[in-house]
Amino acid sequence: MLKLGKLSGHTDKLFVVDQQDVVKGVLPLSRLLTHSPILFVADAMVTDFVQFQVDQDASEASRAFERYDLISAPVVDSKGRLQGRLCVDSILDFIREENDEDRLIQAGVSEEEDLFSSVWKSARNRWSWLLINVTTAFLSTRIIGLFEDTILQLVALASLMPIIAATGGNTGNQTSILIIRSLALGQITPLNVRRLIRKELSLALLNGTFIGLVVGSVAYFLYRDQALAGVMALAMFLNLLVAVVAGLAIPLLRHKFDKDPAAGATVMLTSITDAMGFFIFLGLASVFLL
Repeated sequence: MLKLGKLSGHTDKLFVVDQQDVVKGVLPLSRLLTHSPILFVADAMVTDFVQFQVDQDASEASRAFERYDLISAPVVDSKGRLQGRLCVDSILDFIREENDEDRLIQAGVSEEEDLFSSVWKSARNRWSWLLINVTTAFLSTRIIGLFEDTILQLVALASLMPIIAATGGNTGNQTSILIIRSLALGQITPLNVRRLIRKELSLALLNGTFIGLVVGSVAYFLYRDQALAGVMALAMFLNLLVAVVAGLAIPLLRHKFDKDPAAGATVMLTSITDAMGFFIFLGLASVFLL
């Protein structure tokens, strides 16, 4: 490095190797600058360090960089010989690509499709989820059709229905994204999955109660109808519970059966929360308001 006159980017440590290029330790630059210059490298280096195999999965490396706040780490072969260096900028690029891919998959876009894919290939990639979306949309309209008389007698229901469905969809997506990210980072295990489910359901009860009271109060302020406000609050509470259960179940079940937990998650969640939101709200209205 003295010959080069500069350090490589993201250099926070030096790798110490023997004559066979086997990594024996790392020497952080902070130690190099603060320790006595007459001290031997072997006495200043750190022997408890993180290193990666050349054939190790990149997702494992990204989790290690996040867990240990790494900036750089050595890459070795099966005999421990230094083969290269893995830096945080490469990990960030990998994570960014993974996140972009997950967003596409959640929306029902195949990972094989890119911006410049042919029209025919892009169309085929998206047809399956679009057809599912259309089918569930028709299901939602049929649910509304079952309660046409109720809506005709109380027109306010038509303007309030989308609030229930939209809030449920957003809540379900929040839960689903959290679970998908946790699965990708290896944070969910058979030992803690039940605790996670209990925590999310408890949070759903709290959020459902709070948001239900808020929308119920707004509905009362707009229409001065206590029964309508109560139905609005209860429907919001129940649909948020449904949304969280769906947000948990879809990625966890797909992961259990070795499927991509992110695939079509947004499409499926939106379909469930829309259909159940309409059914719960209009069903409660037909029972308590007529």
